[in-house]
Amino acid sequence: MMVRNSILFLALALLASFFNSLYSGTLKMEQTQYEVKKEYKKADYISKYDSLLKEFGQNKILPQGYELQALIALSHFPELKGVKIKFVMKPAYIPLTSQPNLWTVLRKTDRREYLVIISSQSSPIMDNIILKSLSFNAQIGVIGHELAHTAFYINKSGEELASVALDYIFPNTRSQFEKDTDRRTIRHGLGWQLYEYAAYVRSLPEMEGDNDWIDQYYLSPQKILEYMALLPEYSLNQ
Repeated sequence: MMVRNSILFLALALLASFFNSLYSGTLKMEQTQYEVKKEYKKADYISKYDSLLKEFGQNKILPQGYELQALIALSHFPELKGVKIKFVMKPAYIPLTSQPNLWTVLRKTDRREYLVIISSQSSPIMDNIILKSLSFNAQIGVIGHELAHTAFYINKSGEELASVALDYIFPNTRSQFEKDTDRRTIRHGLGWQLYEYAAYVRSLPEMEGDNDWIDQYYLSPQKILEYMALLPEYSLNQ
């Protein structure tokens, strides 16, 4: 019991630090003009809300005002059907984060709850990149990135999550972790949505000067396009 309690303490401490710094939301690219070849439009999906909710809304607490975007993103992650996910809207500096509910970390994996925390208000420099400032399509992309984190967590033990949190401290493993999450998002069919988000943020004047740091930890929009070109489900020439 003492060993298990020690593991719990370690997991909670590391996870609290880890998940509070997961995703800065500042992907970058080398140009300010970009073309998105697949776009979700709200008008096309409003009528599909009820069917999406029935199929992908089980055990989900959806974000108020962004329910449709969340359901569309969830539709790309069939492995998350039935998984307990709570979207939380609150003031936060970081635009979005994904984490297990720390009180459920050491439960059996099928009894855990996961949180996706969405910033409703941030500092002035971040105001243009929080969810409310993005296009409908980009909102789906960035929510998809967070769900890609969740998809990674669902089969990990508490000890494994603590190990991931410890590794995240180191720049090289953090870079690999975030870039792998971008690739997972793309493989789940949200490449164009992630690309639009990256391109939009890169075009903001207030984000200039962060290129090297951002590109170290996240796929640049050009790298997103290159990875998409490797996958048969994307056709970059159409």
